[in-house]
Amino acid sequence: VVLLQDHDSEQLIVKAAKARHSDKEDSVQISQTIINKAVSTGQAFLSADAEKDERFDSSQSISDFRIRSLMCAPLVGQDGANLGVIQIDSRTSAPGFIAEDLEILITVACQAAVVVEKAVLYERTEKLRDLERELNFATQIQLGFLPTERPQIAGYEFFHYYEAAQSVGGDFFDYVGLPSKNLAVTLGDVAGKGVPAALMMARLYADARYHFLVQQAAGKALRELNTDVVHGGPCHRFVTYAGLILNYPKPLLHLTNA
Repeated sequence: VVLLQDHDSEQLIVKAAKARHSDKEDSVQISQTIINKAVSTGQAFLSADAEKDERFDSSQSISDFRIRSLMCAPLVGQDGANLGVIQIDSRTSAPGFIAEDLEILITVACQAAVVVEKAVLYERTEKLRDLERELNFATQIQLGFLPTERPQIAGYEFFHYYEAAQSVGGDFFDYVGLPSKNLAVTLGDVAGKGVPAALMMARLYADARYHFLVQQAAGKALRELNTDVVHGGPCHRFVTYAGLILNYPKPLLHLTNA
């Protein structure tokens, strides 16, 4: 039987089993005492007669499972991390395993540990690649929220530049043309970085645009936006924010911040 470490539960689980009689493979029985000894010591061992072995005198499972002779070898990574164990046991009265058998098992365990470690690294690499693809996609979505063109208003010049500290972030800005022919400019910074801040940013971007279009007054729009943030669920994040309305024919600027 081969047991490998499950990285989510950090428990050893059966990954493969082979019995002399195939009908027993689906109901493999494991003595936790034997497994724990291999893991705790980090060394392979054998017992020619497990029921009489003083190392297991308190283990009821060895007697219950009728284990007579056994070998157990840990699978250890290059950094010393426990990857799992390989156990071979016999329930017959035939002569038990000997030192030469254990040497073969140790050799197999060393080779198996290399294979398992490479498989784990490959799986982690694939997950990182999937995450990187998702983050790249999220970056493109977030950039899609932000303006790509600057307002063209006679007598005014607008400049903007955006770059997230990570793949995605919580900063945003927007230009909102109002029905009153004025221009609203919004600028916000959600506390924190990464995906949580980016999700909050996406919501604020839409809510801010809505309130400025409806209220068309900087103070009223910000009060409504603040109410949405406070009562919109346990986001556990604060936002620094500035919003302004430019009445460019006069010219007059209404600025509000929070």
